[in-house]
Amino acid sequence: MNGKSEKKFLTDYRVNFGPDGNIISVEIGCCGQRIGELRYKDGARRSCPLCGCVHNLIIQHNHFHLRRMPPGESEA
Repeated sequence: MNGKSEKKFLTDYRVNFGPDGNIISVEIGCCGQRIGELRYKDGARRSCPLCGCVHNLIIQHNHFHLRRMPPGESEA
């Protein structure tokens, strides 16, 4: 594998690191397009303008979650 993604996924997340190795942001792709970036902050969210799905970043003790929720679905 050469490190380049050749397949275009409907949903994609890319984690960006700073020079010190800490996570600084997460880029979001939805519906095959880049829709924006989340700063690495608990509760950050971005909505897809095409399908309405909400992408959430949830930071916990020693890990994080990226959740894609369909329109109208609330987080439990």
